[in-house]
Formats: sequence, C-alpha cells, structure tokens
Amino acid sequence: MQLAQLPGWVQGPETEVKRNAEVARLDKEIQRVSKEVPRLEGKLSDEGFLAKAPEAVVAKEKARLDDLRSNLAELEAQIERIRSL
Repeated sequence: MQLAQLPGWVQGPETEVKRNAEVARLDKEIQRVSKEVPRLEGKLSDEGFLAKAPEAVVAKEKARLDDLRSNLAELEAQIERIRSL
C-alpha cells in the first residue's frame, strides 16, 4: 500500500512529514498502552484484589487487559506498515 492510498495522505513533499508525525503518534500510544498492560497484569495477579473485588470488577479488568493487548498488537502492526512505506 502506498501512502497516497491511505486516507488523508497526499503525495508530495509533506508526505514524509506526515508519515513521521503518524509514527510519532503511534509510538506515543504504544508507550501508553505498554505501561498500562503490566499494571493491569499486576492487579489481576494480586490475590488480595481478586479476593476482595466483586466478580464483575475482576471480569471488567480482565476484558480491559484483553482489549489493551489487542490494541497494542494493532498499533504495532500499523506502525510497521507505515515504516515499510
């Protein structure tokens, strides 16, 4: 896929600037999500939390962790696609 085929991308001298800006944005989001995943993993491995928290809260946190992991994989795939252009 070429940059011109991506929504919002126009061929020209600005293309490299836009690509670098998008890579920076994705990097920032990857860093944010990468910090959140271990925090939730720690929370869900804490026996005290699991014993005291309502089952619905634990289920919600597990779903959130799954979503974050999926989001992280998607972000990493996006950044690799853009870097390869």
